[in-house]
Amino acid sequence: MSNIDAALSALRSNGPSVPDGLEDAVWNRISTHREARADAALTLKMQVAVAGLALIVGVAFGQAALPAMAAPNTDYSETLVLSDDASLTPSMKL
Repeated sequence: MSNIDAALSALRSNGPSVPDGLEDAVWNRISTHREARADAALTLKMQVAVAGLALIVGVAFGQAALPAMAAPNTDYSETLVLSDDASLTPSMKL
């Protein structure tokens, strides 16, 4: 019988040696990792919800402001004086 055979038979008879508390520490780390992943998924869901809400609010305000932007601008007091056709304005003909 060689040294390897003696070592294997001794290992078989004694069983593997595991430090105390190792299995509990491993399970604690696994549960901590799972909780962190669950928190990250919740955070991602919250970010998607906030981005969607911001998009909806932006579209709503854009649609509400659309009629005001489509209405013709009747305030010509400054733009006509500074334009190329300033000589045709009534105030310049005086």
